[in-house]
Amino acid sequence: MEYHFITAIWGDRFIDLLLRVMLPNQMTEGNLGAFVPPRRARYKIYTTERDAARIREAPALGRLAAIMPVEVIAVPGIGETPGHHAAYDDMTRCHQLGIMAAEAVGAAMIFLPGDAIWSEGSFRRLAELAEAGRRAVLVAGIRLVLETYVDAFLARFLDPATGEAKTEARALVAHVMPHLHRLTKSYFLDSPEFISFPSHLIWPVKDHGLLLKGF
Repeated sequence: MEYHFITAIWGDRFIDLLLRVMLPNQMTEGNLGAFVPPRRARYKIYTTERDAARIREAPALGRLAAIMPVEVIAVPGIGETPGHHAAYDDMTRCHQLGIMAAEAVGAAMIFLPGDAIWSEGSFRRLAELAEAGRRAVLVAGIRLVLETYVDAFLARFLDPATGEAKTEARALVAHVMPHLHRLTKSYFLDSPEFISFPSHLIWPVKDHGLLLKGF
């Protein structure tokens, strides 16, 4: 089985996240490092012409290329129209291109959001589920406050010597608790501002964890 890691990302803020946070967090033994031979994998980044040049020149991309083949694919026309609806349309277009490329070679697809942090071993577990015959794996997530959490995450988990930002699941969940986004807090059963149509229900586990039910 071949795996395609697919991400659609552009714009200074998200490219900064990709290079400073996402790739260091993903390039660990239990995540992208679990896809070295005999597993076959490819990392595909769909972006704008401008951002493609910046990504290709980044040292983090060289470290990624040492783990698996990388393709930085410039998609004409994306990122040119402002607004959320246009951004989602552009992301859908990129995902469609990724799906067609993966289907052409019979590859399994792993879609990586442009602003997500993964605990150590998450990707290895995805491979184990796929190789056990699971056809689809859906992953629920929680939102954090970007402005406070990025620097806190890097200060706590980034190893400058290796360029990796590795964290075990329980340590990661405990660390994010002071940085929960207001939307995430509205999913808590005891929230005074409970959201009308929740995609999740969350039970706090003391001050260091969460029990989450996704819909």
